[in-house]
Amino acid sequence: MIARFTKDDLLVVKELLEAGHYHAVIDRSYALEDAVAAMRYVETGQKTGNVVLNVEGGRTRLGLPLSRRLALLQGWLGAARRGATAASERERS
Repeated sequence: MIARFTKDDLLVVKELLEAGHYHAVIDRSYALEDAVAAMRYVETGQKTGNVVLNVEGGRTRLGLPLSRRLALLQGWLGAARRGATAASERERS
């Protein structure tokens, strides 16, 4: 599911931010390389705020360019989702 926002929605958010009425709550922060751990934490249902993936410019400790890291992240997240789906299907059986 992809969230869809109108221009008016974004203007309301902008106004809230500028007025200081919105404060993001960050529960945990993970390096991009730890995206699977971040996803697992989110899926526990214990998070109390946002979970942040830190993406730095250039290359990471893995020495990979951003485009390759993002491709890996998509693969990792897909694997984590498939694993979670398989686990829930086993529980239902």
